[in-house]
Amino acid sequence: MNERYIYVRVTVNGSSKEFSTKRLWTQEGWNPSRGRAIGNREEVKQLNGFLDTFQIKIYEAK
Repeated sequence: MNERYIYVRVTVNGSSKEFSTKRLWTQEGWNPSRGRAIGNREEVKQLNGFLDTFQIKIYEAK
């Protein structure tokens, strides 16, 4: 499998920071335009739920 770490990029006032979510996922099962995993399996739902929660926390910090 071709697993990669999922990274998040946050830009504030033109300054970007990247950091790892410490989650691995395959490139084949990833939709780069949506920034989410593809599929209906339970592990896909868990990962996408984690990413949704992560995104909400970033917006709340804003």
